[in-house]
Amino acid sequence: MLEFFDRVLGGFGLHQFPGELFTTVAQTAVDRGDPTNYAALSLDRQVLLMQAMEDETMPRKRPKPLGRAMHLPQVAPIYARIDDVDEAASPALKRGWSQFDPATHNLAYGPGDTPDTYAKARAQLFGFLKSWAETGTAQIQ
Repeated sequence: MLEFFDRVLGGFGLHQFPGELFTTVAQTAVDRGDPTNYAALSLDRQVLLMQAMEDETMPRKRPKPLGRAMHLPQVAPIYARIDDVDEAASPALKRGWSQFDPATHNLAYGPGDTPDTYAKARAQLFGFLKSWAETGTAQIQ
């Protein structure tokens, strides 16, 4: 991201571009893509947030603000409890945040080194979609 702004601003000869202004411009550009800004739009929707605890692409702490903003309860089993977030036993209805461990970024795409976790994640994902399609109310198991 910084390289992008470097190239764009470099052409204007703004080598003394004020840091505060840069931060404001950069934050404004990034905010539009930040999912937490749209979390309130999901409050009446059925949502499944799946978190791989050993995700090498998205840091472990990154789902916290999104899950909180969406008011998603953590669905058991919970590997890392989050303060100020409700907990729900399985099966949970309509909305929830599940964690998988051991699991990496490819949690639902390929078994990798964790075939058992992969199978559980796929079963949860397809169970969520199937129950939603069949009954109109998604279940998270």
